[in-house]
Amino acid sequence: MFGRLATFVLRHRGSCAAVFAAVMLLSCVGLSRLRVELSSRAFYGDGDGDAATAALDAYTARWGHDDATAIVVAWAADGSDVLTAARLDAVRSLADALRDSPAVARVDAVTDHPASAAVAGGSQAARGWLHQAPLVPLLLSATDRWTAVTVELAFSSDDLPQTTRALREIDEIVRAHQDAAGLRWSIGGLPAVRAAFAAATVSDQVVLVPACVLMLVALLALAFRRAYQVFVPLVLAAVPAAMTLGLMGWFGEPLGLLSQGYLLLLPIIAVTDGIHLVARTGELARDAEAETPPAQIIVDACARSGLACLLTSVTTAAGFASLLGSDMPMLRSFGLWAAVGVMLAWLVFLVLGPLLLSRVRDLGPASNRDRAGDRLARWTGPARTRAGLVLVIALAVGAVAVWWSSSVPVDNRLSDLLDSDHPVAQTSATIDAQLGGVLSVELELEGAAGHWDQPQAVRTLAEFERWAATQPSVRVVLGPATLLAASGAAPSTDVETQRRAWRLLDELGLRSAVLDDDAQIARVSIRVPDLGGRAFAQLEQELVAGAREQFDVEVRSTGTTALAYHGVNRIATQLRSSLLTALLVITCALGIALASLRLALISVLPNLLPLAIGYAAVGVVQGHFDPLGGVVLALALGIAVDDTIHIIVRAREAFAAGVERDAALTVAMAKAGVPCTVTSVALAAGLALFGLSSFPPLRLLGSLGATVIVVAWVADLWVLPALMVLGWRPRR
Repeated sequence: MFGRLATFVLRHRGSCAAVFAAVMLLSCVGLSRLRVELSSRAFYGDGDGDAATAALDAYTARWGHDDATAIVVAWAADGSDVLTAARLDAVRSLADALRDSPAVARVDAVTDHPASAAVAGGSQAARGWLHQAPLVPLLLSATDRWTAVTVELAFSSDDLPQTTRALREIDEIVRAHQDAAGLRWSIGGLPAVRAAFAAATVSDQVVLVPACVLMLVALLALAFRRAYQVFVPLVLAAVPAAMTLGLMGWFGEPLGLLSQGYLLLLPIIAVTDGIHLVARTGELARDAEAETPPAQIIVDACARSGLACLLTSVTTAAGFASLLGSDMPMLRSFGLWAAVGVMLAWLVFLVLGPLLLSRVRDLGPASNRDRAGDRLARWTGPARTRAGLVLVIALAVGAVAVWWSSSVPVDNRLSDLLDSDHPVAQTSATIDAQLGGVLSVELELEGAAGHWDQPQAVRTLAEFERWAATQPSVRVVLGPATLLAASGAAPSTDVETQRRAWRLLDELGLRSAVLDDDAQIARVSIRVPDLGGRAFAQLEQELVAGAREQFDVEVRSTGTTALAYHGVNRIATQLRSSLLTALLVITCALGIALASLRLALISVLPNLLPLAIGYAAVGVVQGHFDPLGGVVLALALGIAVDDTIHIIVRAREAFAAGVERDAALTVAMAKAGVPCTVTSVALAAGLALFGLSSFPPLRLLGSLGATVIVVAWVADLWVLPALMVLGWRPRR
C-alpha cells in the first residue's frame, strides 16, 4: 500500500506538489490568526468545574477580581525598622505615585492609617495602634522590618497583555523610588507572577527554537553526512509543526501554557520518521543494482518504512490522546492538537518525503553504516545469548523504581511557575512568610436579605473570623467583623446600631468589599501562603466545615486559587488512568497491525521499565508527582515504543526473507539499531533543550522526557531482544 502511494505521488509530482503548496499556503494564513492565551482558566476542571466557574463569575461580579492585587514589598537595606518618619514618607510617596496610574483601581499602604503620622513622630502608643489585624500582617510585618503596598489593578490578571503593561508601569514607578530613605522595593503577588511568566515565555522561544534547529542539523550531519539526509528530515519536521499551528489558528485554538511547547516538541517527534526514511533510502541505494532507477529505490524505501512509521505515529498519537479523558481543558487541548500534529507528520512523510527524495540525484549514503550496525549488534549480543539474566536485571530495576514511586506524594504548587531565585518568586515568598500571603480562600456566607443586620449574626461571624485566624497557615482574615473591629465600631446591640456600623464601613470605602447592599451575602477572604494543592484543599475543607457548624446560612468556597487547585488536584489522579488507557490502546493497535497479540505484548513490555523509572525520577527531581509529570509519562509512553516497533518490523522482515529467528534479531539490531539510536538521541537532545527554558514545568518536561527516552532506548536494545528470544515463535 505504501509503495503504491509513493508510486502515485512520483507519477503525479506536479499535481501533488501544487496541492501540497496550497495546503501550506492555507496553513500560513492560519498562522496569522493564531493567538497566545495564558489564562488561569486553562487550569479549571470540567464536571462540577462548570458550576464552579459560574460561581466564580458571580463572585467576581459582586466583589471584583480576586487575582488582581500586586504587592510591592519594602524593607530597609540594613534590616532595620521601616517605621521611621523618612521611610514612612517614602512609602506614602510611592503609594501616591501608584494611585496616579490609570491601570490601578486601589492602593493601600500602612501610611493610610491615621496612626502612621503619630508613629512618624515617635509615639510608641501609636505603634500599638498599627499592630492590629488586619493591618498586621497584611501591610506590616510583626517585626516592623517589612511593609507592603497593595496595588489592585482595574482588571483581572488573566488579561495578560494589560497586566504585563501595567506591571511594567508599576515597575518603572518602583524603580524611581528605589533606595529612597534606605528602602529597597520589589514586586510580588499573582499578577506579577503571571507577567513574569509571560515575558519568560516569549524570551524562551527566541532561544529554544533556533537551538533546536541547530541541534537537529548537527546531529543529522554527524549521523549521515549527506546533504539530502540532513535536509529531508528537517523539512519533514518543520512542515507538520507549521501545519498544526496553522490549523489551531483556523479553529481558534490559542497557543497556551503547555501548547507553546509544540514549537519544539512537534519538530522533534516528526523528525524521527524522516530519519528512518533517509536511512532506509541510503541503505537500499547502496545495495541496489546499478541499473535500478532512483524512483524504484524511493518507492521501496517508502514501502518498507511506511508501516513502521504508521505504527509509531499511531502509538505516539495514542499517548497524547490519553490526555483527552482529563477534566482540565488545558490538558485536553494539549493532547488533542499534539495527536493531530503527530498524524499530520505521518501524512507529510507519505507525500512530501517521496517528492523531496525525487529531486536528489545520488541517493547513496556518504559512508558505509554497516560497521556501526555490526558493532551495535555485537554490543547487544548478551541480550540474545543470556536473555534470562537480562530480564532478571530489568525486573529488579523496575521493582526498585516501582517501590520508590509508591512513596512519591501527589501534589502541585502554583508557585512552581517561576524559579525560586526569580525576583518575583523571592518577593512572593517574603509575602508568604512575613506578610499576608499571596493566595486566598474566598468564602461567601449567604442568608436572607438583611441577615447580616442582625447583631447575633455579626457576633457569630466575629467568632468564626477569630477562629479562622488561628488555623495553621492562615496569615490574615479579611471579613466584615474584622474590618468593623479595626474601624473602631462598638459591638452592636440592636439592628439600628449594626446598620450604623455598616454605614461607617461604607464611609471608609470598605463595606462593598465584604458585604453586599442588602446585607445578605458576606465575604470572608482568608489569606494564606502557597501551601500546595493538597494542603490548600484540606485547609479549605476545614474552613468550610467550620463555617457550616457555626452558621445556618449557605456557605460557598470559590476564588481563582481554589478553582485552579481543584482542577489540578484531580488531574494527577486522572492521568494514571489515562496512562492505562493509552497502554491498552497501543497494545490493541499493535496487535491488529502486527497480527499478533504476542508481539504486541512483547513490544509494550520493555516500555513499562522507562515509565516506572520516569515515575520514580519525578519524585527524585521535585519530590512529588504533579500533572506535568503525568503529561511527560503519557508522552513518553507513546514515543518510547517507536524504536521498539522499528526493531520488531525489521526482525519480521528479515525472517520473512528466509533468515532464522536468532539471526533475524541480529539483522534487526544491525540494520534498525543505528537509525533508532539516531532518533533516540534526537528526541532526548531535543527534549533536553527544554532545560534552557525559564519555565520550571517545561524544564521538568525536558529533563524527565530525555531520561525516559534514553532508558527506553536501552530497553529496546537489551530488554526487547531478550523478550523476543524467549517469547517470539514466528512461523514461515
